[in-house]
Formats: sequence, C-alpha cells, structure tokens
Amino acid sequence: MNNKKKFPWWIFPLIVLAVGAGALFYFRLHPVQVKAPAIDLTKAHTTKVVVGSINTGISTTGAVRTNQNASLAWKISGQVSQVFVKIGDQVQKDQVLAQLDPASNITFVTTQASLLTAQENLASLQNTAAATATAKIALVQAQTGLTSVQKALDDLQIAPTQAQIDAAYAAYLQDQKSVARLQVAFDILASSPVDNLERASALTALNNVVQKENQDLGAYNRLKNGRPGASALADAQSNLELAQRKLEVAEADYTLASAGPDTAKIAAAQASHQQIQATLDQQYIRASFAGTVTSVSAQVDDLVSSGTVAFRIDDMSSLYVDLQVSEVDINRVQIGQAVELTYEAIPDQLYTAKVTGISAVGTVSGGVANYTVTALLTKSDSLVRPGMTTAANVVTQQLSNVLLVPNLSISALNGRKVVYVLVGGQVSPVTVTVSLASDAQTAVASSNLKAGDVIVTNPSSLTAAPASTGIRSMLDNLFRKLGVISYS
Repeated sequence: MNNKKKFPWWIFPLIVLAVGAGALFYFRLHPVQVKAPAIDLTKAHTTKVVVGSINTGISTTGAVRTNQNASLAWKISGQVSQVFVKIGDQVQKDQVLAQLDPASNITFVTTQASLLTAQENLASLQNTAAATATAKIALVQAQTGLTSVQKALDDLQIAPTQAQIDAAYAAYLQDQKSVARLQVAFDILASSPVDNLERASALTALNNVVQKENQDLGAYNRLKNGRPGASALADAQSNLELAQRKLEVAEADYTLASAGPDTAKIAAAQASHQQIQATLDQQYIRASFAGTVTSVSAQVDDLVSSGTVAFRIDDMSSLYVDLQVSEVDINRVQIGQAVELTYEAIPDQLYTAKVTGISAVGTVSGGVANYTVTALLTKSDSLVRPGMTTAANVVTQQLSNVLLVPNLSISALNGRKVVYVLVGGQVSPVTVTVSLASDAQTAVASSNLKAGDVIVTNPSSLTAAPASTGIRSMLDNLFRKLGVISYS
C-alpha cells in the first residue's frame, strides 16, 4: 500500500499566475523600448515652419448695418408738389426733402389764417415790454425836468452873489460846448432814416442840451440883472407846475405799462404760435439727422396719406455688424476684442471690426439663449454694403511672432508631442510644446526647431508596421495593450 501524499494539482497554475503577475508589474515599471517603425519617405508631404500670428475665437454670423437709419413718412394727407432730393444725396439735419401743396389740404388753409392771428397776438404782448421800457425813459426825463425847473425857481428867489453869477456863466459856456459837440454828432446821422434808433438818440440828446443851454442862459441873465421881476417869478412858477404835471403823466404811463401781461401769458402765446406752426410744418418732410438718402418713394403729384413712407436715410459714417453668440461662448466675449469678417459677396478679402456692445439679455431659440454682440467695422471699403451677411470670428486669444506648424504635422511619441524634421533625407522627431491651436495651425515652441525647418505634414501615413506574424504578433499586441512595450 502506497501511503505517499500526492502533490496538489492546483499549485502549478498558481505558480504560473504569480510569475506572470510579477513579470507584468516589472515591465510596467520598466517598459521594453522597441525601435520605432521605419519611415517611408516616398509618402512624405512636407512644409516649412513659419513665424507669424495665430488666434482662436468664436465663429458666428451677422449682418451689416449703418450707424443710424430712419424711414420718413408723411404726417398728413395731400398732394406732393416738390421733391428736393434723390438717392445718394447727402442731407443735413432738418433739411427739407419734399413738400405737399398747401392748397391740397384744407387744414393748411385754415391754419395759415390762425398763424397770422397768433403772430399778431404774440407781437402785441412782446411790444408791451418795449412800451414799458419807453415809459421808464420818459419817467426819468420828467423827473430830471422837474428837478431842473425847481432849481431855476429857487435861484430866482435868492439874491445872487458874484460867485453864483460866475458859476451860471460857466454853466452856460459849458452848455454851448456841449451843443456844438452834439450838433456835430447829429449832423453825421442827419441823413439816416427818421426811425433810425441811433439818429433818434442823437437828436434827443441835442434837444435836451439845447433846452438846458436856454435855461442856463436865462438863469445867468437873471442873476446878472439882479433879482427877477414878478413876471419872471410867475413864469418860473408856471414852468414848475407844468413839469409836475408831466411827471404825473409819466408816472401813470409807466404804471400802466408795467401792469402789462405777465410771462405766463407770453409763454402761452408762444406755445400757441408754435403749435400752429407745427401743423403747417406737416406739409414738409425733413431729415431727422444728417446722412445719406438711400431710398426715395415720393414723386411729384402723388396723392399721399398720413403714414405713407417717402424716404429712408442712413448715417453711413460708421458701419456695424450685429453678431449672434450662444450662451456657451458669451462670457468669453469682451468689449474691445477684435473681430475678423469675411463676406461671400467679397471673396478673398478680410475685414476687421471691434466689439463695442454686448446685450445683457439673450433671446431664447430652440432651448438655447443667443446674445447680440455689436462690432464697429475698423477696416472697410465701398464693397461692404448695409444688409450684407458676414461670417465672423470673434478673437478671444491671439499670439504674435511665434513658430507655426500645420495641425496634422503634430503626432505623439512616447507621451511627447513631436514634429518630424527632414534634414539631408533623414527624418528626426523633435519634441515641441504646444501653446495655441487654430483650425489649421498650431503655435509651438522648441529649442531644436526654427523658422524655415522642413517638417512632415502627414507623419501618420509614413510608418511601416514591423513584420511579425502568428504568436509573435499576438504577443506584441498584448504587450502594447498592457503597456510593457513602447516605440522609440
């Protein structure tokens, strides 16, 4: 009887699994470096590394518009009598573009009569203010005249001294000089119309000083001849009473003129006049701002009604594009960012703009909110027309003076980004650092790469797979998947 124990059958599979796991762990930490597949240069496409600028942005579409536009319509019915502009004309704010025949609408006829009445009423109220000023001047003159007459009477009632006689004579001589001077001034203006204000003022001043000269001469004569007689005193008293009555009249006239209409009445009259004038102005169409006439639909003899559009004007001084940006991208847009524009109608031309406005509220369509971004064209020409659609790229990031390579020229090798440089018929991988990529190009940096270097643009098409079949091929594939083999 054999009592020897049998060796457990499951030990061998366990040992194989342990060895395999240990080998896998080792090779994962120390991958086997296998020579990279050979390069087939007959399939190589090449280009040169260049230095330039690159940007990334948000692609969208939009439409060109002018800075400002307006459709101008008639505000009242009638028949067009005159059209003063044509398409393309430059117009100024408030310039008359067309006119209705005033006789074609009874409103104009009746309103014209009302305008004359309103003008007369306003003129009457405004002239009251002028009359008040005139009455004030007359009052001051009457006060001065009374003072002068009162002094003359007082002088008659006082026995004269030699000093008074000399002073009276000096005043008379001074009056003569003033008369001569003012006479010359008036003679210069004598040929002017009678209603000339400067002539009237000169004549008034001359008459006043002549009157004073006569009074001072009489005063001098009275002082020189001693105390006046009863007749002279009576005349002086009569002059004083007359001056007092003139002052009373002047005061009454000034009080009456001052009590004229207040500012509220004048303002009401002006408002009425303006309202009537505004009704009459409806026979005209005027430009609401300075711009270019871009549409004319009014013709002479047309019968029009209120609301009939006659013109369109556009301010062409600046052109804008309104772009639609989705909610996903809107927070990347900022005021001042550059925008690149292309037009299907203008091939091979690139235009630029600058973001000037971003709408605060989006418009929801299809469950997605879009925001309007407004950009001012900074480079334009006569080929760009309002209404054109444009493809736009809002530049959100830009680099200048960097090395640029095609996107397809970059491949991965041992966890690195590389480009294949062709030198003397040999291809060598050069490690690069990628900084910014656009749709076609990528900005790279490398100490072993420079502008002008020839690089392969289709590296994925050049590698020839190593010859391996059967179990060897299966093991290679398995080890690559397990990460224990990498190509160098």
